[in-house]
Amino acid sequence: MGGSVGCFTVAAAGRSAFMAWITGRATAGDTFGALETAVESFRYFEKTFGEYPYSTYTVAETGFCYGGMEYPALSLISDTLKESDRVRVTAHETAHQWWYAVVGSDQIENAWQDEGLAEYSALTFFETYEKYG
Repeated sequence: MGGSVGCFTVAAAGRSAFMAWITGRATAGDTFGALETAVESFRYFEKTFGEYPYSTYTVAETGFCYGGMEYPALSLISDTLKESDRVRVTAHETAHQWWYAVVGSDQIENAWQDEGLAEYSALTFFETYEKYG
């Protein structure tokens, strides 16, 4: 077996949380824009919606087949996304840490609830942080 183990970056994100950005690429390249988005959106969501209840949050760039997927304390981001999409998906998936992970809903029967709130939350983040355009 050979190949790269990728990059692992850790950043302080909140009062008690540490964020990791893991990528399978040999170098981090343009993933730092998405790491910055993850940290800034995490701080914004914590300030806006309440304290994050877990001690860590990990964002992993993987060979995931869709844009992204959320789990408690973990978000998967597809490694095939363009940088602008990676930033958007990272903010959306980070919002899911509040909208379903903290405030639960039935993701199968009522996916519109957490998806709608995560998308709205990402929108308010981007409106607050105009540097993202």
